[in-house]
Amino acid sequence: MNKIKSLVFAGVFFGLLWSGSTTLVWACKAMGPDKHVGMVQKVDLEAKTFSIIDAETRIEITFGASKKILDQIKVNTRVVVTYGLEGETLVAKDVKT
Repeated sequence: MNKIKSLVFAGVFFGLLWSGSTTLVWACKAMGPDKHVGMVQKVDLEAKTFSIIDAETRIEITFGASKKILDQIKVNTRVVVTYGLEGETLVAKDVKT
């Protein structure tokens, strides 16, 4: 009986894990081009950058940003970043919390 409970638990756990991750993937792709969704990990006022953990890829992405944008975001906040490319640098054009 314990084996059956363990198998049911594992099935439910991995089912929820899988459905949760596909929801995050869908949310990022649904945002459209030049957008990332994620949690703010770092804000560096001196370097004029901030980093997020992307909800789709789980990779840390760093953006250059204006003081106005940096002042409105906080670590551990979920954001949608609209960005552009300036040379080889991703630059946040707009951030929604």
